[in-house]
Amino acid sequence: MQRAILIIFTLISSLFYTVPASAVVFGTPNFLNPDEFLEKINHDTAHPAHAYSEQIKKALDAVVLVGGRGSGVIVSSIAPNKGLMMTARHVISDLYDLPAANCDKVPLFMHHEEVGGVLQKAIPLKCERILVNDFSTDYALLEISRPDGGLLPFAEPERDPAALSVGERAIIAGHPHAATFQEGVKKITEGPLVAYFPEHAELPHFIHLIDTEGGNSGAPVFSMQGKVIGIHFRGIPNYSSDVDVVIDGKPSKIHRFNVAIPAPFLIQKHGGL
Repeated sequence: MQRAILIIFTLISSLFYTVPASAVVFGTPNFLNPDEFLEKINHDTAHPAHAYSEQIKKALDAVVLVGGRGSGVIVSSIAPNKGLMMTARHVISDLYDLPAANCDKVPLFMHHEEVGGVLQKAIPLKCERILVNDFSTDYALLEISRPDGGLLPFAEPERDPAALSVGERAIIAGHPHAATFQEGVKKITEGPLVAYFPEHAELPHFIHLIDTEGGNSGAPVFSMQGKVIGIHFRGIPNYSSDVDVVIDGKPSKIHRFNVAIPAPFLIQKHGGL
């Protein structure tokens, strides 16, 4: 298993600059608008996020559209209208050669979503500085601001690697059709974590079966308590070797899955939060 996943990262690292991230869905995809998802967990008392609806709402508000590219999430506040945003490096890598170059050209928008079926007016954000620009972990940390002076929401990142576990359900909130602004509205999906490698020598990661599309690159993976537990890295639509995972408590072998980088690892390696 360890060798198989190492091969995955060797293969896909060469693709970061040549193709968009793959879309991987499992069965019938169920992409919900934020208000639809919140209504679902509020009415379903058995849902694991039911008791945390306020935390989930705050977390969903912190998700950012990287226009034409992917997604990100605001994870801290450094001033009322300034904060730090996590995303995948490959989402914005072609816009700069050095950590601070062309930061203001990164197209960022907050609240690009539908409420009651009505598209809301997106709020433009500004990239002030790129604090982390790391190819090896496909990670970027941006200092961003809200030019209109309004408050920036943020989601709390998980810092404890032991807080993640195989079998738990999680949520991805992102912009699955980010390549087209009008269609790239915020959508929510959920599913299980089926493998977790916090001590992997090449790159700590976890495997999940949450529906994604290409624009979900850089999107946050939230726990059912509304914490950022990872950043969606890439979909693997058809891996050539068996990958051992656990699904519904049973050992299984799969060829189709999604990969995310754990937030605790990114924070410990790069700091800044």
